Amino acid sequence: QNRLVDNPRITYDANEHIHIVWDDATYETIGGSYTRNGELKYTSNETGNWTTVTVFDEAAYRSRAHAIVADSQNILHIGYSYNDEDNNDLIGYLKQTPNGWISTNVTTSGTHSLLGFTIDQNDDLHFVGIESYASGWDRTITHYTSNNGTFWNSSNMSLNMVLYASTLIADSDNNLHLLSRQYVVNDSTSPPQYYNYLRHAIFNGTNWTSYLI
Repeated sequence: QNRLVDNPRITYDANEHIHIVWDDATYETIGGSYTRNGELKYTSNETGNWTTVTVFDEAAYRSRAHAIVADSQNILHIGYSYNDEDNNDLIGYLKQTPNGWISTNVTTSGTHSLLGFTIDQNDDLHFVGIESYASGWDRTITHYTSNNGTFWNSSNMSLNMVLYASTLIADSDNNLHLLSRQYVVNDSTSPPQYYNYLRHAIFNGTNWTSYLI
């Protein structure tokens, strides 16, 4: 059956097998309404053939794949956002196990969307989430980290800006790099002027700093 694909993300493991996570954007009749399927799909050639399975289908509206990574033990990890039945924007995490995929929430309430997800040289997981809705143009941006995928530490990054379309990576020294499109509105002009900038934020293990490129 043909499906509509959205937000495909790719990685490879130590055996050079390809692993892909993507959103099923096919519109179907669900609960009497014609709506987007919203399932999160995983595709791999690990068996020698391309196979696809559903790894998350609990979103009331839709899920959004953000990244898939492999750790030093070739275990796969997926970071994603989704909208629940109470219309909360939540950040979710999936871990591959011999018995299938285990899903846990990084956030359990509020409205935070996922900006970035990666893994560092110590197999520590890192998420960056941004407040989806707020008055004015400031947004709370939060860094979540875990070394086991079950307990998440969080800290405010103190950036307080509107960021989109981000990518998060860890370098060989375990510094984190978040590259984003920053959205800025100049309300002092008539009509208001809208700008998009390229912003690079760096975490050195203690503090986040950022600058425009």
